[in-house]
Amino acid sequence: MHRAFLIFLCLSIYISDAGSVNYVRDSTAGKGFHLLSSFKPLLKSLGSKDSSEHFLYSRVQFELQYHYKRHMLGIGGDAAQKTRTNYVNGLPNEVKVTKYAYSPFYSYMVYAEKRWKCYVGIAYIYNYEQTFNTLRSNIEVIAKQSRSIEEGSDLFFRVNYRLNRRFSLEMETAFYYTRARVEYEEIYALTPLLNTYKIHFQNNRTYAFPSNVFLKYSF
Repeated sequence: MHRAFLIFLCLSIYISDAGSVNYVRDSTAGKGFHLLSSFKPLLKSLGSKDSSEHFLYSRVQFELQYHYKRHMLGIGGDAAQKTRTNYVNGLPNEVKVTKYAYSPFYSYMVYAEKRWKCYVGIAYIYNYEQTFNTLRSNIEVIAKQSRSIEEGSDLFFRVNYRLNRRFSLEMETAFYYTRARVEYEEIYALTPLLNTYKIHFQNNRTYAFPSNVFLKYSF
């Protein structure tokens, strides 16, 4: 249902612009706010997993921007928590997944012509993800936890295409320079000698095209 709604929304926006073809906003002057929503859930649900693991690498789902002349400041982010229960060898296993991310950024408009705008910018990245498994038996409770914390920055390039006075589409491609700390822990309540804790670090030098695609509303 949400796929059909988003497709209908985009078509309606485009059709509604038919009477304002000659409208051109001065993109290099003034100031204003913008709210963006990512198409990532829709794009990823339309087909199988992309062969490139970095396809739509960005963790940002929503973004707030403020522009002044050619300068843009903003912050993007996302947060989610899900709990599910499955069975391992007939035993109930509860899985709790917590994710959140935020990314403040600065960008500069390098091109503006009619409906098109191009930006270059830099952002700080913080991505957190935790998975907590609780396996319950008649004897003891076994807890397994994995945690990933990724920090760093990215250099990005964005292309914006204006649909009408309020709505536009914005696509981002980015180079990521991050460092991730990955932790894994197993806790055995009755047999602590079996407890396990591991940690390792990973440097990421990643290029993503596209890294995100947004629907943008300008106030």
